Amino acid sequence: IANGARFNLTGTSAMPSAFSTYTLGPTSTTSFQGGNQTVAAVSVTTAVPITYGHVIAQGGSTKTAGAATPPAALNIAGDFSIENATTFTANTSDPIINVTGNMAINGTGIYQSSNNAARALTVTGNVTVGGTYTGNGSPLNIAGDFTRTGTFTSGTGVVTFNGTSLVTPQTLTGASTFTSMTVNNTGLGLSLANNMTVTTAAAGSLVLTNGVVTTGANVLITQRPCNNAA
Repeated sequence: IANGARFNLTGTSAMPSAFSTYTLGPTSTTSFQGGNQTVAAVSVTTAVPITYGHVIAQGGSTKTAGAATPPAALNIAGDFSIENATTFTANTSDPIINVTGNMAINGTGIYQSSNNAARALTVTGNVTVGGTYTGNGSPLNIAGDFTRTGTFTSGTGVVTFNGTSLVTPQTLTGASTFTSMTVNNTGLGLSLANNMTVTTAAAGSLVLTNGVVTTGANVLITQRPCNNAA
């Protein structure tokens, strides 16, 4: 699929599975816009890995992140968006998910994370939660900004802010609660636009590995152990 081109999958269609090579340009778009569909990490027939460009999950149904045996990572080289009334679940096949661009949960869209603590969701760009993010045991790694206007439930997975930008700090917007948070920013650190809380849950922790957290008029609240990993 060429850069700038769009491939719409309707009905219950998944990616065609019989090819020996998949070449999807990083600015191409694959839209899963039918009924319940699987977003395959690899071809279910040939086990060839699939790296998508932009991915849109829409259509008011459930999209399931797929993985083959052995489990493979679901790689998205562009942006990943979950649209209104659509659920995207990583809690069935439990793949690692890597998003090179931005991730947005829009409208009444829902993201359900994996419950496998070894299968992280890693986003190199920004994460915007306008719909619902339901965390489980899977870690969430964010290198860009985090913005919450919808519902964010972190689950037991560690949320790590690991930005590297030397131009702007990572900005956290929209008061949110995290079960466990790690700050490992090797750039200009974190900037809080609202209060952030690390929960009082028994499993919770705040780990400060790298980076300055600039609170301004806001507060980073924790009643759990606060550790310097160094």
